[in-house]
Amino acid sequence: LLWIFLCVGSALLGAWLIRPIFNKWQNNPTITTVESTNYPVWNIYFPAVTICSNNKVTRSRFNQAIKKKPWIDLTNHTLFNQNRSLEPEEVEKSIFESVVNVLTRIVHLDGELGILDNQTEKEQFIYKHLKNEVPKLLKQTMQSCRSLAILCIWQGQITNCSDLFDIRQTDAGYCCSFNTINVNEQL
Repeated sequence: LLWIFLCVGSALLGAWLIRPIFNKWQNNPTITTVESTNYPVWNIYFPAVTICSNNKVTRSRFNQAIKKKPWIDLTNHTLFNQNRSLEPEEVEKSIFESVVNVLTRIVHLDGELGILDNQTEKEQFIYKHLKNEVPKLLKQTMQSCRSLAILCIWQGQITNCSDLFDIRQTDAGYCCSFNTINVNEQL
């Protein structure tokens, strides 16, 4: 008997709360109209095509990037080169492994580590001191749009892929996007 009373009471209360909203919708319905059908298709930014490489870091570009500031400073840091006893190739490999591990843990490029457990001292150092540089490094070391899209044909013409694709930050990292609104136009 109690359950019947609660169910009926809840239904009546729900109907009483919905009634003003329903009356407002009845008196002022939403009407959608088309202003003009004369709108050029090329002004519509759809569909956008985004291509992301599975390889987020290109080794050759990474090797070039770590030879510049602020990454070059890691080669002299005692954490990466204990007592200056390691060969340059070994130091470079150690830095590469640590930075790649940090890169793979960055979630949505917002600067937070996704998985904090099993982090080495080197990875903690990179994250603590260079976390603002990590997304920049990821963008510098990504596979170029030119090498990702080998042949592009647009409107029946062979076109340089670099002219069609722009680099965009996505949930999957930095990717090559085509037919998107420019970042400046979005603001």
